[in-house]
Amino acid sequence: MKNQLGLTRKIIRVGKFVEHIRAASELYDAAMKNGSGDKIVQYLQTLRQIGYAGYLLFDTMTVLDAMGVKKSPTLKRVQANAYRFWFTGLVASALAGIYSLYQIRQRTLYIDEKDAEGKMEKVKIAKYVLPHVFA
Repeated sequence: MKNQLGLTRKIIRVGKFVEHIRAASELYDAAMKNGSGDKIVQYLQTLRQIGYAGYLLFDTMTVLDAMGVKKSPTLKRVQANAYRFWFTGLVASALAGIYSLYQIRQRTLYIDEKDAEGKMEKVKIAKYVLPHVFA
C-alpha cells in the first residue's frame, strides 16, 4: 500500500515542474525590472524554484519505470540528478531565510526606541516576525 501511495503521488506530480519554471521566470523578471528590493533574496528564490523544477522534471522521467511500463537503465543517474536539484532548492530556500533573518536583525539594531515609530516597528517585528521564525 505504501508503494502504491508513493507511485500515486509521483504520477500526480507529473507536469508540476512547469509551474516552478513559470514561478522562477516571474521572480527573475521581477528582479530585473524592480530597481528596489533585495536582489539576493530574489535570486535565491529564483534558484529555489529552478531547483524544485529540476527535481520534478527528473522525477517525471522516472514515472514509467516506477509504474513498470518501461525499465530505464539510467534510472539511478536520473534519480540522483533529481535529488541534486531538490537539495539545491532546499539550500537556496534555507539561505534566503537565514539572509532575511539577518536583514531583520540588522534593521532592529538601528531602531530608535525613543521614537514612537521606532517603538512600534520593534513591537511589529517581535509580534509578527519572530513567532513565525520559531513556529
